[in-house]
Amino acid sequence: MGGGGGGELMAKVLKNIEYATSFRNKNQLNVDLGSQFVLLPENKDSLLSAISHLKNAGVDFVSIKPFVFQNEEQKYSEKQGFIAFEEIKDLAKEAKSYENESFKVIFRENAFGNKQKERNYSHCYGCNFITTLNSAGDLATCLPYWDREEFVYGNIYQDSFYEIWNGEKRKKIKKFLEQELDCKKCPTNCRPNAINEFLNDILKRQAKHINFI
Repeated sequence: MGGGGGGELMAKVLKNIEYATSFRNKNQLNVDLGSQFVLLPENKDSLLSAISHLKNAGVDFVSIKPFVFQNEEQKYSEKQGFIAFEEIKDLAKEAKSYENESFKVIFRENAFGNKQKERNYSHCYGCNFITTLNSAGDLATCLPYWDREEFVYGNIYQDSFYEIWNGEKRKKIKKFLEQELDCKKCPTNCRPNAINEFLNDILKRQAKHINFI
């Protein structure tokens, strides 16, 4: 899990998670508590240890996802940061061995596999179904652009979520995302990507009877 300051921070995080799960159980709250691990070449050797600690802390699941590149100015080296799922199949299998009835290990395999996939849509409708909230209270379109003012809807310390979501600035940003933004220039494999792919199939009628069972 790392030593020095990093180890101290991890211990603090785990203590807070343990408090949350204890509070949930004590008050018999019907909520799931999950965690997420961003897998990088430099931390993949600590994955199993992290899963073990999170399981002992009492969370219901851990989700393992790849690193999502930021905008071009902040881009993390693809040769450094990219991990193909084929490279970690054995690691994923070992990680899944920690599962039981009350704890699940979720490898977002499609996220790893789609790293280099060309987008089949031009604009973003996915941000209508998902948003990003940072610790400063800024509510933004998505993770890659959370720190860019032109993609920030508002701040929950200044206005309520309802006011922000139905406000004029979000309407303006929504129009830009749906009509002007070129998604092919967005970071690869962003969180709204799967939503956009699904919506694109519906909007362009590329898949007939998509939900037929």
